[in-house]
Amino acid sequence: MRPEDTVYKLIELYNEKRFSEVLQYVFEPIFPGEKFLENLFNKEGRIEKIELLKVQVEDQICIMEYKMKNKAGWSEGNLLLIREGQTWLVVTKGSDKQWLADFGRKCAIDYANKMRKLIQCAKVSSYKLEEGKIDNFFNQIAKNYPIILFGVGAHHSQESYDILINCIKFLNKFGYRDILVEFPHSFSWFYNKYLQTGDFHYYRIIGDEGDFFKRLYEINKNLPTSKKIKVWGIDVDHLNYAFVYQIEEYIKKISDIQLEERVLTSLSPFWMQNKELNINIMKTLESIFEEYKEILIEKTSNRDFRRIYQLMKYNELSAAVFKDDYNKLREEFLQRKFVDIYTELSKGKRKKIIGVFGNWHTAKVSFSWDCNFQKLGEYLNKRYKNKIYSIDMLPIEGEFYESVHSNVVRKINIPKGSIEEILAKNIKITPVLIDITTLKDYCFYDRAGYFVSPETYDSVILYKSSLPKRI
Repeated sequence: MRPEDTVYKLIELYNEKRFSEVLQYVFEPIFPGEKFLENLFNKEGRIEKIELLKVQVEDQICIMEYKMKNKAGWSEGNLLLIREGQTWLVVTKGSDKQWLADFGRKCAIDYANKMRKLIQCAKVSSYKLEEGKIDNFFNQIAKNYPIILFGVGAHHSQESYDILINCIKFLNKFGYRDILVEFPHSFSWFYNKYLQTGDFHYYRIIGDEGDFFKRLYEINKNLPTSKKIKVWGIDVDHLNYAFVYQIEEYIKKISDIQLEERVLTSLSPFWMQNKELNINIMKTLESIFEEYKEILIEKTSNRDFRRIYQLMKYNELSAAVFKDDYNKLREEFLQRKFVDIYTELSKGKRKKIIGVFGNWHTAKVSFSWDCNFQKLGEYLNKRYKNKIYSIDMLPIEGEFYESVHSNVVRKINIPKGSIEEILAKNIKITPVLIDITTLKDYCFYDRAGYFVSPETYDSVILYKSSLPKRI
């Protein structure tokens, strides 16, 4: 079969939504599975037309230039195919033809050899993630990297919270006290008021899945002032109640009935959750705060005023994110918030931080098949060159909740050939951390469709997942 025949057959089956049959024409060890194809089809629709512009065959690899049309219009790129016996199999696609060729030579052709090397590495350079046993690993990381990113493979899993608590506790010894998280930014004030006071008045807003903040508070209350932990939510505001409560609490300190009435009246439409309306509300609030700026600063403080005013600005940006290009705008929001906060912290010589996001966000180089967003890690790695250490957290079995607002349970489903499946067969203890920085010559994928290598992540944590405790 010619490489062109493979492509045409794959597209025919894909358009007919026969996704399990598509897998006959792809190189499965490093290709995302059937569910990935279904999600891609739901998002992008049928491939209406494809034109193969140039086909270059070199030994066992083929790079094919193409033009393709779907509901979004025409796009161009390159396909990588691998010869297996007399058959050509599709591996992946991308814009960088040379990288795909190098990837084919380095990765797919020597797949069996890379797997042996991975298994051997896992056996000799893995660390059981228990307090007191991770010093050997994190001692070196803390000396060399001011920004450590943890990519959480399943957000709503008890073990992910347990692992993070242990790691935060240990890294705090080395000066990591600021944690940037994928939570709505207006919740930060409540997180930190609770971490400072333990007061339930603030805790009630948080929604403490897995007892994470309760345990973080217990750690924090015994730390000296110079090491106290602070949490920064850098995501958009999906809900506005934390923002509204924060404005209400601030304005009640002023003892100006007329001003309080104007502010609270302006806030009332927030409960309608109309994002377009929220932008106008923000502009109204900003004009009120500008008008009463001197009084507000005098009655509270310049610091508090700036905090609230900046909160309004970020909430205005949040409201603007909820459009058709939501993913792109949210990505820009995350990048901006991260840089704003880290820049301020660095001015105060607080340069060591921990970032906690979904693992798609933390890849230092994103080799995903189709994802043109969720590239926070890649952006940060370019901006803060040689300062990022990224750890991918991958559950190898068990279950987790679909979301924090749902009791729907999802079971871990690992595609054949993924890094979790390979390592789970060779490492029987969890959670375990595997240093993959010595694997200069290897690449596999995780269930999200991201390739896992020393270029994407520096280490991998494997763990068995169970449902988190909920209040």
